[in-house]
Order: sequence, then C-alpha cells, then structure tokens
Amino acid sequence: MNKKIKRPRGIFPSLPSGMDIVIKSYFDTYRKKNLLPPELEGKVEGKLFSDELLLKKWRSWRATNLTYEDKKLGATLSGALDDCLVDNGFYVPLDYKTKGFEPTREQSYQFYKLQLDCYCLMLEENGYKTNGKAYLVYYFPKSVSAKGKVSFEVMPFEIKTDFNNSRKIFEEAVKLLKEPLPKTNPDCEYCSWLNKVEREKKRFKPGRFWLVIEMKQVNNRQNKTHQMKSQHSVKGKNQIKRAKYIEQLDRRAK
Repeated sequence: MNKKIKRPRGIFPSLPSGMDIVIKSYFDTYRKKNLLPPELEGKVEGKLFSDELLLKKWRSWRATNLTYEDKKLGATLSGALDDCLVDNGFYVPLDYKTKGFEPTREQSYQFYKLQLDCYCLMLEENGYKTNGKAYLVYYFPKSVSAKGKVSFEVMPFEIKTDFNNSRKIFEEAVKLLKEPLPKTNPDCEYCSWLNKVEREKKRFKPGRFWLVIEMKQVNNRQNKTHQMKSQHSVKGKNQIKRAKYIEQLDRRAK
C-alpha cells in the first residue's frame, strides 16, 4: 500500500450486499420499537443501539467517525459497523453474515474474530466502553417455496473479543507497510501465485513467441470440417516472414 500498488479486485458478489441492506432495514423497524427481532430474543444480551442517525453514519465506511487513530504511526483504522447492542452501559458490536450453509463456532473465530476486535477498539477509542464480547448473526438458506420465497435460518454466535489484540496487529501491519517489500511467504496464496508467474516468465526469452496457426480443411464430398492446429516456435527479427514460410511448408506436407 505504501507503494500505491493495490491488489486487483475480483468480481464482487451482489447478493450478500443486497441481503445486508434488507437485514439492516429489518433491524431498524425493531429499533424504533425498542425491541429485539424475535429470532434473537433470549439468544443475545442487551438491546439495540437506539441512536439511528449515529448508527447510519457508523454503517458507512465513507462517512463514519468511528475510527482508531495512532498519531505516532500516522495511521488510522476505520470500518463500517453493521449494528450495535447496549448491555448494562457497555457497547457490543453485532455483525450480520450471510452464508450458503450452516456456520460453526470454530469458523467464526477463525475468520471474523479480528474484525470484531477492531470494532471494539474503535468503540473504545471513541468513549464507548465494551465488555469483551460481540455477536455474529448468520443468515443461511433453508428452503425455497412458491413465488420465489426463500426461507433463511438465523443463528447468532457470541464471540469473545480483545481490542488490544487488534491494536497490536494494526501496529504491526502499519510498521510492515513502511518497511521494504518483505520476502514472499510459502504459506501465502498470493505469494505462491506470484512466484509461479515469475518462474514462467523466465522460461521464455525476449524476442521469442509462440505462433499458433489454425488451418481448416473442408472436405466438400463428405461435407465435414476438420480443424487442425500446428504450433511453432519462431525466433529472430523476421518473425512474420518465417511464420508464413512455416505455414507454406505445412500446406505442402499435406
């Protein structure tokens, strides 16, 4: 990032984003009533954060003021919080997740604990005390009925958090970005991919390319088309002339 070189973006799935919008709207209807959605009753502790205008700002990564700033490092951590509970004066991050199958607690800790730690760090930095926990609320498909109605199962998980853990990782990440480019790591899929690309590039010298000549031979009597491909390695300055010469030789060989 300090070299302004960003990882290429892949195709972004729009279904989770669409689910995120309707789930937030659904939770907001119960927020106005000072109630929890019925599927969360007795499964989470606390009540929904009541300040809808402030929550709207927290939900937007462009407009949020929920950040953690390290002035010594000259770096800022920000994020978009889906929702928040208030439990006896403590603020408890709540994040919606959509999955294609039933989640497990082990996967929740493996993939999302750091995200929740960061939310707690940002809340603490802005004067909202946390109590060492957060919630993931999973939505995963259960069945499909007539007229395109899809039923989802809802499963909340309580996750133990440690905002000092996210502070430590944030500091390490910022320091790493300010250092020279690190060596590749064999456990990193992106590093492995890059190493394979570099090895393949070394196999081919400049000025050399592969020419694929596609030839179609039509047999009028049988009314069939047979496609043949021949591949030739072409070198030197007169690459185009040699390619045409190879094509002529192939035709004579028939």
